[in-house]
Amino acid sequence: MRGILIDHLPGETRAALVEDGDLVDLRVDGVAAAARIGGIYHGRVTAKAPQLRGAFVDLGGAEPPAFLPLARGESVTVGKAVMVQVRRDAAGGKGPRVSREIVLAGRHLFLAPAGGVVKLSRRIGGEQRRRDLAAWAEAAIGGRGLVVRPAAATADIADLDRELAALGALWDDVVTAATTTPPTGVLMPPPGAALSLLLDAARPDEIMVDDPGILNTLRGACERLAPDLTDRLRMHRGARPLFDAEGLSGQIAALDEAVVPLPSGGRLIIQETAALAVIDVDGGTTPNGGAGGAVARANREAVAEVARQIRLRNLGGAVAVDFIGGAKAPQAARTVEDLRQRTAGDPVGVHVLGRGPLGMVEMIRERRQAPLSEWRRRGMAFEAVRAVLREAATPGAHPLRLRVAPEVFHDLSGPAAAALDLAKRRLGRPLDVVADRSLPPGDHDLGPAPDGDAA
Repeated sequence: MRGILIDHLPGETRAALVEDGDLVDLRVDGVAAAARIGGIYHGRVTAKAPQLRGAFVDLGGAEPPAFLPLARGESVTVGKAVMVQVRRDAAGGKGPRVSREIVLAGRHLFLAPAGGVVKLSRRIGGEQRRRDLAAWAEAAIGGRGLVVRPAAATADIADLDRELAALGALWDDVVTAATTTPPTGVLMPPPGAALSLLLDAARPDEIMVDDPGILNTLRGACERLAPDLTDRLRMHRGARPLFDAEGLSGQIAALDEAVVPLPSGGRLIIQETAALAVIDVDGGTTPNGGAGGAVARANREAVAEVARQIRLRNLGGAVAVDFIGGAKAPQAARTVEDLRQRTAGDPVGVHVLGRGPLGMVEMIRERRQAPLSEWRRRGMAFEAVRAVLREAATPGAHPLRLRVAPEVFHDLSGPAAAALDLAKRRLGRPLDVVADRSLPPGDHDLGPAPDGDAA
């Protein structure tokens, strides 16, 4: 069973891809750190940066200006409007990275309206199928650029025709909007966590949503781009929060931990820094001096979990993995190739470079958004709200008190205020929220309120 689960609170949306109960992918966006990736904007050039071979563009909003790389010979004029698409979200105090090369995403295709070449994903197998898809794309391209995604391997040509027409119509809408939208306006909003995951997941068996507004948005998107998925959309109507009911909350909480256990008794130790992420494979009961088969087995388990963890934690940039035994371990070369195969299905490009001079396997995962750890730090107020929602699913009448760290208390009256109001309404009894300096931001305490203290 392969499904998408979408959990929404006012101010934050989480979308999860689940296979047989296991979390495979997790996307988050919200007011704590709005995701702009994929959105198209009518920006205004604010400054040139010749030393960086680019320019800065105001997209509107409070974040720093976006950086627009410029090719050799390409120029822009300060003060002039420019159509750009966000390729990488703002992070670390830097603004987004944008491009003038617009790409529209569907389930089976990427369309570059301004032109380009036909490319087929390397994951599409079968020589005859590749020839058929290439012939179709060349006939349909019409002066545009086209990338055929892996999901097209099993799609009907009629479905590809329909999707290409829908993407073409979407581009027409963007062009029309550009004639009426002033600079620093939105020409096409970013897809957000829910829609981006739906497009990347291609053919989920079920799409479960807990919010009517998100459900209607996805239904409209499916009618345009994926009509075969409209009858797979479901509304979650249970009393328990959706991620709790489906057993995901514990799996998500585990992503905060640096240590990840492996089936045979080993573990991964994951350390994130500003420059790179380092993953150490600790054999546990399988030391370097153990039997070759045991070391190889432990490394195979580690390969699968490394690929899963870097995707779930959204680790971007350089990643170094220290497998058991290094380059001298049994089947060391096979370990590198297995890692390439395991990461091939990651929708964010992963380039496994091989072993470096210290024996660690080095790879680069494209940095498009902030890592999950940053989202989790910014979203602690929403975790406190979810604790209230869990309590709302159980009967009770006694007033409650929610104790949180001061910075979380601040967010509960700011970005997460609407979510807290929703939780209070569902709770149906008094809730007192207080700031407690003794609590770290990641902790909160929900319990009975002292008599007479609840508001």
